Amino acid sequence: MQRSWRARFIAGALVVFWPAMGIAHSRDHDEHQRDHDRARELVRSGEILSLERILENAPQLQGRRLLEVKLERHRGVWIYEIEIKDDQGRVRELEFDARSGRLLREHGGDAKRETVGGGR
Repeated sequence: MQRSWRARFIAGALVVFWPAMGIAHSRDHDEHQRDHDRARELVRSGEILSLERILENAPQLQGRRLLEVKLERHRGVWIYEIEIKDDQGRVRELEFDARSGRLLREHGGDAKRETVGGGR
């Protein structure tokens, strides 16, 4: 009897909350799509380099496991924030100027440095 009450409670909760979860997922997907569209337009206009080009030209990223990439604007400068896992399994974040591809900052693992004039 108690099991049947729990089953009904869970089923009722799913009926109530499932649509809301779908809406939240839909909003996340829409926002994600807008971010991709904005990044493509910035690359097309020449304002930033493509992520592919950054990944190809940065020796710090070669052979590393890519965990996350963000494109953000800080003080008027577009920055690629790239999170990787290094050979020792440590998570590191590297920040690149999205226009020039220059490494600005590196931290995590044992690394914590900023390039000269590259800090935010």
